[in-house]
Amino acid sequence: METIAIPVRRDIWTLVFLEYGKHLLSGGREETIRQWRIEDGKEVEDQVLNASGHSQVSAIGLSDDGRWIVSGGWEVVTIWNRNTRQSVHSAREHSSWVNQVHVSPDTTRFATASDDWSTIIWNMSNGRPLMEPLRHRNQVVSARFSPDGNRIATAVRDGELRIYNAHNGQLLRNIAVSLFSTNPIAWSGTQHIFALCSRNILKHIAVDTSTSLAEWTIPGQPQTDNYGSIALSSNGRFIACFVGHSLTFWDACTRAQFGPVFDHPQTPYLYSIALSPDNNHVAVAGWGGIITLYNLNHTIPASHRVGVNAAGPPQIGNEDADLEPQIEAPRGTLDAPESRLDGPRAPMTPPHIPDGIYRIKSNTGDLYLARVQDGAGTVVVQPLNRSDASQRWTVYLVANGAYNITAMGNSDVSLSVSTSNALVTGQRGTTWNVGFRGHVCVIGNAANAKAVQFAPNNQSVSQFMCKKKLGSYG
Repeated sequence: METIAIPVRRDIWTLVFLEYGKHLLSGGREETIRQWRIEDGKEVEDQVLNASGHSQVSAIGLSDDGRWIVSGGWEVVTIWNRNTRQSVHSAREHSSWVNQVHVSPDTTRFATASDDWSTIIWNMSNGRPLMEPLRHRNQVVSARFSPDGNRIATAVRDGELRIYNAHNGQLLRNIAVSLFSTNPIAWSGTQHIFALCSRNILKHIAVDTSTSLAEWTIPGQPQTDNYGSIALSSNGRFIACFVGHSLTFWDACTRAQFGPVFDHPQTPYLYSIALSPDNNHVAVAGWGGIITLYNLNHTIPASHRVGVNAAGPPQIGNEDADLEPQIEAPRGTLDAPESRLDGPRAPMTPPHIPDGIYRIKSNTGDLYLARVQDGAGTVVVQPLNRSDASQRWTVYLVANGAYNITAMGNSDVSLSVSTSNALVTGQRGTTWNVGFRGHVCVIGNAANAKAVQFAPNNQSVSQFMCKKKLGSYG
């Protein structure tokens, strides 16, 4: 795999790609945030953020609109205007190191995880806490907003994964798992989290039920402090993971490994990992003063690298975003004739719909699937109404090729099979498969391949377009 080794002045503790994937930010023992070009590994010297007087830089977060950089260090959190490269707010609410900073998808808030056993949710506009700190029973190594911004997951050293309401701080779930100690969690949608646990076990956890949907072993030798971290691609299709100083890549659906184990013997142990938004590069760094950049074009299949954020800036909240290009791109790769027959072929994995919130549009007319609000438990088709939440559905993968489809904002109300084949009930026994047919997705019952039928008028329609994407992918 093509690599670039960037020598730096001191140990690196945090890495973040900028929104187009062409530049990388780094922070560490020196009181500076530096920017690097991906194409050649050279420093962009006129973009240095001087954190002298603030702290060494242990964590960096970037807003999705690219306007704000948030850094954390010893006790301090600082908000930077990216255009002016000036500090606009700085606060000392923590009493120890800040281990992670994560900005909410709508860029109005950010969360910090600290060694002082707390997580704080902040107001981006004024740099002040929005509520009392979320107290834990040990050091908090990671805090991450869910893709819809409604929940926060926190990872506690040696003990638990917690899920909070991101708006009022209410504890929703406490999941007993022993986690690695750097950045061990990544949301894979609004309902699921990948978590790197002790004994090198990577788990896919359903947060509403605290159950493990899948788990597998990751190569590597953990160091004394149990350093290990994961990063999920922006389209949700593959995972980059390190344990100790060993880097590996995995299919997020099938759990197949891509490529060999990439070791970093020159680095005593890695501490930070970052995937570019276009899914073409990964960067790792740690103790030893070297940032290593990997070009993934020859390791990760093209069908797994295309998708959200691949062609430009994030489309957070864009109700006219279309799923079709995201489906068509991997399909073009899969349908293309094999041009080389003498080399090894990468396994062909069918495209899938990333977890998220969608409108489901009939392919036979300008009508959208909606749940009836009168308690009858049925679904109907209606003209588009952008303000009608009943036309919005959360779609998330539960197994290879099988999806749950639930009412947005209420995971207990799911699209389920009954006598009319499309009742909305409180049961989760029905899963749905999605077949790609050109520009449409055929949604059928995964158990018996029946197509969706609308009740109560028994209008039978077998093809739908999951066309309107309403939020960011996990």
